[in-house]
Amino acid sequence: MTTSPRRRSYDSTGRRLAAERRREDVLRAAADRFRSDGWHRTTVAAIASDAGVSVDLVSLRVGTKVTLLVESLRATAFTQVPDLRQAVEALDLGGPETSVEERVARFSSFAVATLEPIAEFHDVLRQAADAEPPARAMLDEIERTRRDSTQIVLRKILLADPDPQLVDELFVLTSTAVYCELTQRCGWSSAQVQTWLRQVVGEAVTRSRS
Repeated sequence: MTTSPRRRSYDSTGRRLAAERRREDVLRAAADRFRSDGWHRTTVAAIASDAGVSVDLVSLRVGTKVTLLVESLRATAFTQVPDLRQAVEALDLGGPETSVEERVARFSSFAVATLEPIAEFHDVLRQAADAEPPARAMLDEIERTRRDSTQIVLRKILLADPDPQLVDELFVLTSTAVYCELTQRCGWSSAQVQTWLRQVVGEAVTRSRS
């Protein structure tokens, strides 16, 4: 009796990991292009060439040029979690046993560590939003998420629901626009921004509690 040859098992894990690596390569290439060339000069073809893949694969793995911008920003700024909201939800500022001042200090450190990589995309995000309605819609969604995240952070600092005006203040203070003004125009270091943020957020929180 003859036996038929055994069929080789299909290794889906290897293919999945290879696909994830290609996607990571594409997002790294996109981040580099957007930061160096801006929105208008960057092309999907250039990103594909830099990543060593085809344009079709870029479209399949990531999507449009707008999606490439947003996803490359997320991949650069949030290495452990998918986005800002999940990063904020995972943020441990301490509970009732921790002073408000310490919780503010921990938040200030987190805020600057998050703003530093995002600030590199500040100009290209504005360029894209001015040129492309889908980019404007995505930027508006990012800002809505940032506002929601601001409320979550303040609940963690105050251990209570924050006053709407305090949410407004922190939303503005922790914007990339303010960070870029201080670091790029005023020449502040990230450490200086963190010290300033700790002070002004602490003062705002104290006012809201009085």
